[in-house]
Amino acid sequence: MVTKCVCSEVTFEKMKQVSDKHRCTNIQCIQRYLEFGEACGMCRPYVKKMLETGETKFEVIW
Repeated sequence: MVTKCVCSEVTFEKMKQVSDKHRCTNIQCIQRYLEFGEACGMCRPYVKKMLETGETKFEVIW
């Protein structure tokens, strides 16, 4: 299961808490409060899915 941004170690659970608190609807909004997704970018599809579904644990997207 994929549960976090590997480069920054920020969990999707933490990202969801921030997105809920600040009513974020996109990655850029969450990035105002947390550092993630700038190195390799592999977490971005998962963060988008988290914003769409509210889930914080994902099967690997190939």
